[in-house]
Amino acid sequence: MTLSLLPAQYGYKALLLIDGSVHPPSKMGVAGYRLITDGYYEAYCDIGYGQGELFYGLCIKSFQNTSSTHLEINGALWALDQVTHYSGALAIVSDCQTLCQLPLRRARLEAGQFCNQYGQLLALSEAYQKLFSYSDRLLEKTGQPLGFIQLKGHSKVSERNSLQIEFAKLDQAVRKELRLLI
Repeated sequence: MTLSLLPAQYGYKALLLIDGSVHPPSKMGVAGYRLITDGYYEAYCDIGYGQGELFYGLCIKSFQNTSSTHLEINGALWALDQVTHYSGALAIVSDCQTLCQLPLRRARLEAGQFCNQYGQLLALSEAYQKLFSYSDRLLEKTGQPLGFIQLKGHSKVSERNSLQIEFAKLDQAVRKELRLLI
């Protein structure tokens, strides 16, 4: 299958694959993304470690003092910042449940002003608000909010569809980069 046909299978013009991997003892993490569009479009990554490194169509960035959930959310924000000039219908593809379930939690989070049951601001409240803001801007531009597609992580090779195959490439690159850092 041609990669440019992949987004249309899910009802979008582009899919933004996002993954992250953390080394808990050092709190060092690496996030990566790949933008797959229905036509020719190159995602821009600054060259240089720490700013984003482009290889095989993947952009990679390291994060410090992070956890898995923080990395996935902040990695998504970083990736969205990198592709802000893309103006088509877009969906984030991730294996992170917290990230992909955000649209379902939005009304409750906003009603509670991004606070927990004790009135304390959630640790990721600012990041959640930024993601919702991206979604709102995309809705204004394209008529479609930012979509989220959750993949099952680390599935058997024989059971993977085209999207899972591309996501696995990103996952491998992110884990490899993390191993080089620690």
